[in-house]
Amino acid sequence: MEKNKSMKIGIRTKKGPKTQKKLARKRAFAHFMKTVLYNKDNGTWSCCAEVLSELAAVYKHVSMKHNNEIENRTVDILQSNTKYRDDTTLSINEEQQCTNMSVETDTITESGCSGVSSLFPWLPSDEEAEQCEKEEGEGRVLLYYCYTEINQPQQVCRWQEELCRRLHLTGKIRIASEGLNGTVGGSMLSTQLYIKYTTSHPFFAAMTTEDFKTSPGGRHSFPSGLKVTVHEEIVPMGIDPATVSYHGAGSHLSVDEFHDAVSQIDDKNDETILIDCRNFYESKIGKFKNALAPNIRKFSYWPEYVDKNLHIFEDKKVLMYCTGGIRCERGSAYLRSKGEIGRASCRERV
Repeated sequence: MEKNKSMKIGIRTKKGPKTQKKLARKRAFAHFMKTVLYNKDNGTWSCCAEVLSELAAVYKHVSMKHNNEIENRTVDILQSNTKYRDDTTLSINEEQQCTNMSVETDTITESGCSGVSSLFPWLPSDEEAEQCEKEEGEGRVLLYYCYTEINQPQQVCRWQEELCRRLHLTGKIRIASEGLNGTVGGSMLSTQLYIKYTTSHPFFAAMTTEDFKTSPGGRHSFPSGLKVTVHEEIVPMGIDPATVSYHGAGSHLSVDEFHDAVSQIDDKNDETILIDCRNFYESKIGKFKNALAPNIRKFSYWPEYVDKNLHIFEDKKVLMYCTGGIRCERGSAYLRSKGEIGRASCRERV
């Protein structure tokens, strides 16, 4: 089949409501940052009668003290007719405002996070850390991911490691230049504070509580302890993110939109394909009716499956689902890279 053979993936071309909200929040954060007064004479910022000498401290202050204002701005942006560039990105100045951090990494020792309190302001206080250590009772496990541009993944890795250590969390976290993917377990307070401080970081300011899926568990859910590592991809597909980026992913559908689209698939409707992006042993546990489940052992086999079965997707609308959404993002981007195709994916867990 010719590379640019027309294929249609999905039922809509605009970003779904969840993605629009994330982009709106990121823009709202950038807009608010412009209101913080900067004193060129002494290189400090002023906000709420506080004088802040480091940009990282300003980000933390805005994230934690002005969250309600940012939420209100987010709502205003969503309700207005403001258009995003390509409906997906911020302007260059806004992007820099959200992600530029004046924090140096060369003072961190090779063995750990020496002096992290001054380098990483997105950490719990000693009092909060002590409360997490003492808390007993029912805990939970968080499952989450965030695709975002990270220009210093090693620095983010050390910060996340120290954050989890102070909160007495266990689990596994993958960090790459394309974002973060993790699952951690701990007490209710520990996981609550983890969400609070992770989303206060400018790289992850667009994340909301809804992005953290929860299930019963705790520290005991990960007997091997904590492992925070840097990789090329946050979910291993085996394709360089610079070649196939999450920016090329299909549009996100809400739960209602996805289920409405799925309900229209039957034996008579051969224009739409529903595909299960999970591994074969996950699909065997249960899947949607009429869903196509590739017999792949791990996600790195997805590109090979697509390459061998491009004829299946020709002139079709494609709906995709996985466990949390992370595989649909890169998976749909890879499928779209094979020709002039539309957009679709579903981030919701099934």
